[in-house]
Amino acid sequence: MLDNTWTVVPDLLRLFAGQRISATWATVGKLFLHDWDDYDASLPAVMPQYAQKHISSYDFAASADRNKKDLKYFFAPSLIHLITQTEGQELASHTYSHYYCLEHGQEAAAFDSDLEMAACVARRIGQKLESLVFPRNQFNRTYLDICTRHGYSGVRTNPPVWFWQNTQVETLAKKVFRTGDAYIPFIPNNSFELQRRPSGGKQPLFIPANRLLRPVTSSNGWKERLHLRRICTEMTAAAKSGRCYHLWWHPENFGAEPGRNIDNLRTILCHYKSLRDQYGFSSVNMKQLAALQTTNTEHVVIP
Repeated sequence: MLDNTWTVVPDLLRLFAGQRISATWATVGKLFLHDWDDYDASLPAVMPQYAQKHISSYDFAASADRNKKDLKYFFAPSLIHLITQTEGQELASHTYSHYYCLEHGQEAAAFDSDLEMAACVARRIGQKLESLVFPRNQFNRTYLDICTRHGYSGVRTNPPVWFWQNTQVETLAKKVFRTGDAYIPFIPNNSFELQRRPSGGKQPLFIPANRLLRPVTSSNGWKERLHLRRICTEMTAAAKSGRCYHLWWHPENFGAEPGRNIDNLRTILCHYKSLRDQYGFSSVNMKQLAALQTTNTEHVVIP
């Protein structure tokens, strides 16, 4: 599946370019690196000390077989270059180390050091990271001042419903409701109005996630159709009401069934085009949305 990601990302970029879609690519900073020597020279000054050691990317890297043939599973500078060279695409941050902001053992100093290293590796290729997506949706409000210091203008937040809150604590009920909501409207109005930046513009703009585009498998055809109808219905409601709709997914999740996943995305983008033509619905990335501050125009955001 990870091998297919190396073809999925270029396919997505070509599709976005052809359909004039702006998107945000929240990228783990370690992917910017070229090899293990580069990795060893690019460790943050302070690293998280998670109580659960198995979630640490640093512990994982320490136990990895540093065989050169496996470099593509750890580093991807060529894919990052493709993103930066494609019109409308924003290279954004998913932290440097896939940092978990709500886990026991992590702290503000380590998060600050993590974002500093993310900014450092981005500067090497002439990029400035201005949008942030918290890994595992672990949105930590107390870290917003740190985000501000590192120049982030927008951060992704979670849907304002109980089963998307406190994502570091997983329960069966949360899983059931999150899964069910992908097909049945548990959230009646899944879109948002663009608001002014909190605290008079000193902190990043909150950009709520609305819908995870779930990957398909070879056995879920009826669920696939129901899920696509759910997304298109939500997009239509957002376009008609002048609200924003934030669709997101992980490119590597397309790896198991790349052809069908890309086809489903084409279906969504075809629907988007009809909403653009009929209602003026437009595509913007997170950086562009944050720059708007307020809006009277409808937008779909694809990060």
